[in-house]
Amino acid sequence: MSSRKKPAVPGSSEPALMKERDVPPASEWRKSPYFGRKDPFWRAATSTTSLLSPKAAPLCLTEDTDSGHEALISPSSVLLVYTCLFINLIRRQTMNHKSLGHVLHKSCQSLLKLKQIHGQSIILGIYNHHQHFTCKLLNSYLKLGQPLLAHTVFSHIQNPDVVSLTCLISIYLHLQLPTNAFSVFSHLVLSGLKPDGFSMVAALSACGRMGDLNSGKIVHAMAFRFEFWGGSEPPILGNALIDMYSRNKRIQSAQTVFEAMEIKDVASWTSLLSGYVKCNDLEHARHLFDIMPHRNVISWTAMIVGYVNGDSPIRALELFREMMRADGEEDYPTAVTIVAVLSGCADIGAFDLGMSIHGYVNKTNLIVDVVVNNALVDLYSKSGSLDLAVKIFDETRRKDVFSWTTMISGLALHGKGREALEVFTKMLELGLTPNEVTFLSVLSACSHAGFVVEGKRLFKRLIECYGLKPKIEHYGCMVDLLGRAGLLEEAAEFIERMPINPDAVIWRSLLSACLGRGNLKLAEMAGKKIVELEPDDDGVYILLWNIYCSENRWEDALKTRKMMRDLKIKKRPGCSWIEVNGVVHEFLAEDTVHHVYQEIYILLDASIPDYGFTKYVSSIEQMSKFLSFLFQLPSKAATLLFCTPRGEIVLNSTVHPPLWNILLVYFDLWTFMQIDGWARESVSCKEKIDDMWSQGGLVMVAGISLE
Repeated sequence: MSSRKKPAVPGSSEPALMKERDVPPASEWRKSPYFGRKDPFWRAATSTTSLLSPKAAPLCLTEDTDSGHEALISPSSVLLVYTCLFINLIRRQTMNHKSLGHVLHKSCQSLLKLKQIHGQSIILGIYNHHQHFTCKLLNSYLKLGQPLLAHTVFSHIQNPDVVSLTCLISIYLHLQLPTNAFSVFSHLVLSGLKPDGFSMVAALSACGRMGDLNSGKIVHAMAFRFEFWGGSEPPILGNALIDMYSRNKRIQSAQTVFEAMEIKDVASWTSLLSGYVKCNDLEHARHLFDIMPHRNVISWTAMIVGYVNGDSPIRALELFREMMRADGEEDYPTAVTIVAVLSGCADIGAFDLGMSIHGYVNKTNLIVDVVVNNALVDLYSKSGSLDLAVKIFDETRRKDVFSWTTMISGLALHGKGREALEVFTKMLELGLTPNEVTFLSVLSACSHAGFVVEGKRLFKRLIECYGLKPKIEHYGCMVDLLGRAGLLEEAAEFIERMPINPDAVIWRSLLSACLGRGNLKLAEMAGKKIVELEPDDDGVYILLWNIYCSENRWEDALKTRKMMRDLKIKKRPGCSWIEVNGVVHEFLAEDTVHHVYQEIYILLDASIPDYGFTKYVSSIEQMSKFLSFLFQLPSKAATLLFCTPRGEIVLNSTVHPPLWNILLVYFDLWTFMQIDGWARESVSCKEKIDDMWSQGGLVMVAGISLE
């Protein structure tokens, strides 16, 4: 028989029993083709073997090499090594709560790994006997967005202390249950435990979300009592106080806390800035933003969102451009910033700027964010590019309820009621449950398309099938649906039967329908209701004055004018926007702010010498005459006439028709698109303008300088 040894069988324990003389030096290991292997089996086997035998440690060093030896390590050998290691660790009791906690802190980057560590802690008897480790495990679940699993972990803690109870408060905050969170804090205090700074921060967050100012003041007093708050401490508690007072609309109290803080970080400034934004005090918010010593993306976003929500989209877009010019790494826009800016673009029809932001989104891979996709669909829908909106919607892989709702709303805006209902049906077939906003979009689609029967059926399903409680907006859609269909008496009866008091928006919808159908008696009733609810609404007085004048009721007309004078009500100026080369120009009636306003007035005064027009047109007939006259102007009349094959006018919805601002007009009545009713928020004529341009026609817009 040959005395030659048999080769080692893969999976045997020979590698762990090698003698010292059989192990080559580390310098030789580095020359091995197995050094630094990326193969998971190889790395698992070598790293585990190194724990059993220190001589194999050089194999654990990982570097990028080729991967041509994947078949040399069998899974059975890896399982054997892991088994040997686990038994060895149990026998030596080297895997305790500290070492496992260290692994938890350093290596837990996925839910699967976290569950593996969780299971090992149960097997080793650590889970129920080491509360410090259990709290670490609980926090790890929270960081991975698993509050329910974190709550399960907490339920196994036998005697919760301040740390574990604070973790439970954080769990409820993650679950959007601030009332439960504050109840836990109350239990903590009543049980005789002394809250720490972290528990107070969590409690203040709960008070802010609940809108409970009194409880927030109690926690503030407790911070003084336990000497956690005096102004010289780290800013985390002060920031929480600012946020709590801001959420409760007590901005002066938040300002007082801010001024008392000796140490302020960027979060302190941003918290106060967000507070001013929430209170709609944009002037103080901008002043604070300008004097901030350091800004980050959160502060930029807070100011941009404030401008968008405060009906100042022009300022929002200007601030976004300034943000993009900033050099700091913390100034790069996030998905929240992009959504806010896209919303501003949609409000004023800034199509070109929106497309530029779309390109930035593609470049930075933000396109995978479903919220950003929804904002893009909304932008293109409101800008008249429905095809692009549909394209983005179809390319969105993971659609949520808001994705479908946004698409339905876009189709409704373009009068495509049948297509909107088809999208809604497909959404239901996929098993998605519509919410209140979805039904609002579907009812709007029925209103624009004139589907009265379908609209009534959907309104009934909203209540009976889905158990949703209609809001004032849903009732407003139904009034608009009936009014557009000419069912004015039924619309008035529907308002009378409403279980909630109708607001001015509903009465204004009825007023618009009555004026369009010539029912002046019902229009007068609706107008008086609006005056009762919103006595400062200038447009309603003007409409009532027009109604009385049309019926030769001069005494009532004079009373209306006198009422406006007594209440010191002045008509708000009309406003319109147009975008040229990515820059949005804003024009107000009687504007003296725009840099070319003098040239605009000179042009209009020279162009309309004898026609008796003012800078407004007071009826659709005058609009037609004015457009017909302007079309006769030569294209070289002035440098203020901007010729373009593509353009869009956006009129603000606060202009009560038919008092349109005439600073921006299209030159051919055929391109002006049909104006339905008495008002239209947006006029988009891209397709017809393209046709006209291809036929050699000129589309000229007054009010834009080529320079």
